[in-house]
Amino acid sequence: MRPVRIRRLARNATVSQETPPRRAVTYLAFSGIGNRLQAHLMAAEVARRTGRALAVWWPRNPHFSSLFPELFDHGSTRLPRLGRPYLLDYDQTTDHPTTERWEEIEEDLIVLGTRWQYIWFDNLKRRLGEHREQALATLRPHPEVLEQADALSADWDDRVIGVHVRLGDLVTLGTEFCVPVSRYLERMRALEQERGRCRFYLASDGSEAEIRPILDEFGDRLEWRLPSSRATGRGGHDALVDQLLLARTCLILRNGKSSFSLVPRLMSGAEEICV
Repeated sequence: MRPVRIRRLARNATVSQETPPRRAVTYLAFSGIGNRLQAHLMAAEVARRTGRALAVWWPRNPHFSSLFPELFDHGSTRLPRLGRPYLLDYDQTTDHPTTERWEEIEEDLIVLGTRWQYIWFDNLKRRLGEHREQALATLRPHPEVLEQADALSADWDDRVIGVHVRLGDLVTLGTEFCVPVSRYLERMRALEQERGRCRFYLASDGSEAEIRPILDEFGDRLEWRLPSSRATGRGGHDALVDQLLLARTCLILRNGKSSFSLVPRLMSGAEEICV
C-alpha cells in the first residue's frame, strides 16, 4: 500500500448522487482536458470493477481553469471524510498498474496517480473493453455545451473530416512533439486528392497567425473558431465543444502525441490519421 497526503480532497471532491458516498475512487487531475478525461475514464472503470463511488477532483491550474461541474452535468454531494487512501500508480512501460487486484484493495479511497493520464489510446480502449459506453456515461456534457455543439454541426453530413492542430505549449518542446502546420496541410491536400473536395472542421489551441496557412488554403470549406484561452473558464467550455465536434467527424487528422483528440476517438470510434 502507498499512502498519499491529500488533505483537502475529501471536502473538494464530488460524487454522483446516484451512488452512496461510501468507499470511493478518484484521480489526480492535472494538466489539460485531454489528460484529465483519460484519467477520469480509467477511474470510472476502477470504480465499476470495485463497486465504489466515482469521486471527481479537478483543481484549477495554469493549463486548465474550468471545474468539472462547469462542463459536465454532474449531480454532486460532499464526499465524507475517508480513511487513509491507496495510491494506485500506472507504469507506462509495462502498461500495468501497481496492482491488478483492484477488488482486493481495502482502503476506503483509491487514488489514481498522475501517470494514468498518459495511458496510450489502445491500452485505454482495451482496459475499458465492453464497458466503454458505461465509462463514457459518467461524462455528460452540460446542456449549454451540447447546445453549442449541436448548433455548430447542425448541417453536417457523415463526410466531415476533423483536423486537430495541437500547438499551444507543445511549441516549446520541439518538432518531436509539435508537428509543423505544413504537415497538416500536406495531409489535407492528400485527403482531397483521394476523396475529392472535402469539408473540414479545424480545432486548435494555436493562434490565428499560426494556423493562417490552413485558413488561407482551405477557408472556403473549413469551419473554425478562435478558442478562448484554456486559462479562462470559457476556454474549458470551448475545448469541450471542440472535442464533441471532433467526435462527430468521420476521420480525425491529429498529432499522435496529443491526448486532446483521444477522447473524441473513444467517443465515436472515428478513423484517425496521425501526422
